[in-house]
Amino acid sequence: MRKFWHYVLEALLIVFSVLFALYIVHYVEDLKTQERKQQAGGRIRVELARNSKVLADWIPKHEATYQLLYRSSLANNDSLKKILLMYNHFNISVLTKQESIVNTILTTTAWETAKSTQIASEFDLELMEYLTQVYALQSLIMDKTLQDIIGVYLDRDSHDLGKVDATLKQFEIRYQDLIGQEKILASAYNDVLTKLY
Repeated sequence: MRKFWHYVLEALLIVFSVLFALYIVHYVEDLKTQERKQQAGGRIRVELARNSKVLADWIPKHEATYQLLYRSSLANNDSLKKILLMYNHFNISVLTKQESIVNTILTTTAWETAKSTQIASEFDLELMEYLTQVYALQSLIMDKTLQDIIGVYLDRDSHDLGKVDATLKQFEIRYQDLIGQEKILASAYNDVLTKLY
């Protein structure tokens, strides 16, 4: 009978040892996951802070271009058209004061990495929603709105100086849309950055 209890005790010790080992493994994995989550959150925070600064640089430039276009259409100002007609093509640098439309891009590297490594799924649901919205709006600006502006410039009809009024109106509409999106994104950056800290 003593042997029986000895075997039972050994079996219980083995079961306990296995369960304890599984607990330790799970605990260590959880610590690693939390560490990766913190690193991903930090990288996303740095990326969004950088993108927020880039956007803050863009907004006044784009607003100045929009105001030039708006005043030109409102007052039927011929001075802008006269300058544009001095060239043999539509010279967009007249609108942008010899600067590029964007001087750098809004990046998504940290966010894409967090998603592809599945660590983003560890963020709480509300934060995931905010991040998804911010990066979706950022993508809309980069992949659609700015591309539309470039598309107007690259369109063959835009360089037909007989259609300069229509081209200016196309730019005015698209810049107005861009500025609206940029202001919404700037506010979204501020909101999500406070949630990440």
